[in-house]
Amino acid sequence: MSLKLILYSAITIFFNGAVLRRYLKDELLLAGPYTLLVILPTITQPVCQLIFGGFCGITLFAIASYQIYKRLPQQFVNYDDKVVFISGCDSGFGHETAKRLDAKGVHVIAGCLLKGESGEQDLVKSCSDRLVTIQLDVTKEDSIQNAVKEVKEKLQGRELWALINNAGIAYAAEAEIMSVKFVRNMMEVNFMGVVRLTQAFLPMLRCSKGRVVSLCSLASDVAMPFCSAYCASKAALKSFMDVLRLEMLKWNVSVSTIHPSGYKTCKHSFLHT
Repeated sequence: MSLKLILYSAITIFFNGAVLRRYLKDELLLAGPYTLLVILPTITQPVCQLIFGGFCGITLFAIASYQIYKRLPQQFVNYDDKVVFISGCDSGFGHETAKRLDAKGVHVIAGCLLKGESGEQDLVKSCSDRLVTIQLDVTKEDSIQNAVKEVKEKLQGRELWALINNAGIAYAAEAEIMSVKFVRNMMEVNFMGVVRLTQAFLPMLRCSKGRVVSLCSLASDVAMPFCSAYCASKAALKSFMDVLRLEMLKWNVSVSTIHPSGYKTCKHSFLHT
């Protein structure tokens, strides 16, 4: 068997294996003409060998197979019975994320620091009956354990599909004069709070092969004057999630970080995200 034939066959096998993996994970929409796209490399492999022959043909075949793979349609997520827990839903990104996911049919469990206040009440009034709120302070271990207990009760036989770590705070001052208390508060909420919450919910996410999504910041990579402690807390969060992503591969739990830029989410958005 020639080397060229081996390379052509390897590309085809790799393509089919990658497609099969996505299909088994319900990540592909295979219907109508898209099915033809899947089998196209297998059909055209002998033609490419005959017409192009050498290593130039192998390169073209590999590029064409990759382009086909990229264009295979993504399967839309079926939100029925999907349960998502979000921290920091009093305001900002967490508040809006809870509303958006609820509108898509997701069963949202919204963790709010201040139960009964305007942020939590707005969620209750503006969202469907699927959304429920619970009290959550990510700096307190007993609050997190109570949240885990409440979430398990509210799952009602379903699985936890995702944990969204959103709770965060920020204070601004030059590093020389920033109060150590403020530094400690930011590390407790932005980093340690995420660590505590993630560790508490990972057993459920391993069972469901779910996902951890953490709101990080561009400040994790960019030095910003007056934000030394905030940058440090987000850099710690990013590093933690980067390592966790590797460790969770064996459990098929996906780990993602979102790095939003500057958004005006509410009048208190700089202090609470």
